[in-house]
Amino acid sequence: MEKNITPIVRDQLFSLDLFFKNQFKGKSRYGTMGSFFWKIFTNPFGKGFVNAIHHEGNIVATTSITPKSLFIKQVEYTAAEIGDTYTDRKFQGRGLFSLLVNESRKVANDAEIKFIYGTPNNQSLPGYIKNTGFNIVDEFKISTYRFELRVDHILRSKIGGLLASVINLIFRILIRFINFSKDLFYPSIGDYKIEIIDSLDKNWDEFWREASGEWDVIFKRDSKSLHWRFFLNPDIYYFLVVKESDRIVGYTVYRIMPDVVGNRIVIADFLFLKGHSEAFNNCLKTIKKSAFDLDINSITLWCDSSSLYHRSLVKNGFFSHKKVPLICYMDGFYSNFKGSNTIHFTMSDSDNV
Repeated sequence: MEKNITPIVRDQLFSLDLFFKNQFKGKSRYGTMGSFFWKIFTNPFGKGFVNAIHHEGNIVATTSITPKSLFIKQVEYTAAEIGDTYTDRKFQGRGLFSLLVNESRKVANDAEIKFIYGTPNNQSLPGYIKNTGFNIVDEFKISTYRFELRVDHILRSKIGGLLASVINLIFRILIRFINFSKDLFYPSIGDYKIEIIDSLDKNWDEFWREASGEWDVIFKRDSKSLHWRFFLNPDIYYFLVVKESDRIVGYTVYRIMPDVVGNRIVIADFLFLKGHSEAFNNCLKTIKKSAFDLDINSITLWCDSSSLYHRSLVKNGFFSHKKVPLICYMDGFYSNFKGSNTIHFTMSDSDNV
């Protein structure tokens, strides 16, 4: 087969949609026309691209580049996420993955993008490290944190449906009791107001300027960035903003997604001013209450384990589930991360939610 790489144009988004429909057979859809149009063609950080290899007129392998903006010690740099590295099962093992990644990275570098990163799964990580010049960035210590609300879907295949249901009932009663006890004996501190919003406050960038200065490494979260990321996104997000005396002190964004059985809540993003960790605790309590009401299986999020948010997560019953490797192309830019002690990275800084 010919290994010619071509960029996807708007008229080919339907074909791209069908390619991902065939790759993902689960309950949720990934790689829809709307999601690619949104992240490639409406991106405020610059037009991204999807490179593809075709065989007999059909897409058989893809890789995307999505521009971002990164602050390191309050200096802004161009960045881009490399992702959507999928190869049709019938064409795997032919070197298409590394060919697409290497070519797409070169195009991004030619466009003067300084930092090219990704959060690959276990299947693609070895290929990145072996064949593309990417490697894990040790300064990032990202973990998946989970709060379990039911366990029957985990136990059913191991102990049978009836016993799993009984244990799940006991587990849910216990979790509700623990949360009720915490709320009773450890009431919220501070005069915070939480509200769900459908647009950003006119003073948002004032909050962003103050918050961004508190981190060594953080991706841009000004009003333009977040408006694109969540309010223009084809998917539905719930945006909780927290104020203290009309001053914005933080926010949390979450999404309800299908799970193996039922649904789960994914906290896509969060950011709070230092000294307002209790506001984050209040948001977590609000989201947990919604999860109980909606019969959600679990709540998940990403957080750097060295972050100041780690303590709040543990306090609220979240546990570190597994590590998330962050990789980047190992050129001279990598040295900019040396000496970075405070790193903020959430799932919304990737294309995973």
